[in-house]
Amino acid sequence: MEETNQENQTKKRNYEKYLEGEVWEAPEGEAQARYHLPEETLERRYEDSDNRFHGDAISNQPASTFGLEEPVSVGEWLISMLLLMIPCVGLIMMFVWAFGGGEKKSKSNFFKAQLIFCAVVLGIYLLIAIVGGVSYAVLRS
Repeated sequence: MEETNQENQTKKRNYEKYLEGEVWEAPEGEAQARYHLPEETLERRYEDSDNRFHGDAISNQPASTFGLEEPVSVGEWLISMLLLMIPCVGLIMMFVWAFGGGEKKSKSNFFKAQLIFCAVVLGIYLLIAIVGGVSYAVLRS
């Protein structure tokens, strides 16, 4: 138990050194190469609540935002909604935002889901129209 606590303290000190831009010291028994990469920064995310490290990642981003992108702003959503209200432009923009390369991942995923939902609703409407048309034709004859 004491070794684990001391090991965690060493890891915490190394993490603090990393945040300050210093070089990490490799713990005993671990390869030095694991902590020193020539052109990239090795980041280990630390969670203080349970005193242990979670995962390794190569990144120049701070640990708190690793793997996350900037969220879509409220203004961006308002402009998107306004454009969706224009009949033909809205449909075209849904495809652009869903499959265009320049959009944020969350916005792209939202519009992909929206297009799938629209396709399902359109399919249900077509099915109802066909069944209604056939039943009307049968009843009329």
